[in-house]
Amino acid sequence: MKKIDFHIHTVKSDSDNYFEFDIKSLKEYVDKLQIDCIAITNHNLFDKHQFKQIVDELEIKVYPGIEINLEGGHLLLISENHNLDDFETKCFKVSQLIPTKDDNIDYDQLIKIYTTFDEYLLIPH
Repeated sequence: MKKIDFHIHTVKSDSDNYFEFDIKSLKEYVDKLQIDCIAITNHNLFDKHQFKQIVDELEIKVYPGIEINLEGGHLLLISENHNLDDFETKCFKVSQLIPTKDDNIDYDQLIKIYTTFDEYLLIPH
């Protein structure tokens, strides 16, 4: 059986309680629980630079993702690592539309940004 955690926050946003990201703590968490795979899913943003640093530090599969405020709920949207520039551009559009924790986008806006979902894993949260 594989152990995964597709809900890892590494950048504090308006939606989070205060925390400071520490790669050492993430490594300890992954090692202690023997996790095989994670996704970085910060609230309404994607930090490509930090994502690449995490990928370089961990010896497990790490997926890029975003937790989107969608119509009053949350959606984890997880991508592959093959086109990070495109993913970053799309996530930036989300960030522009959701500047505070009280903002959200609707389904039509989500479709305009991501256009198709066949290359993403979608997890309502």
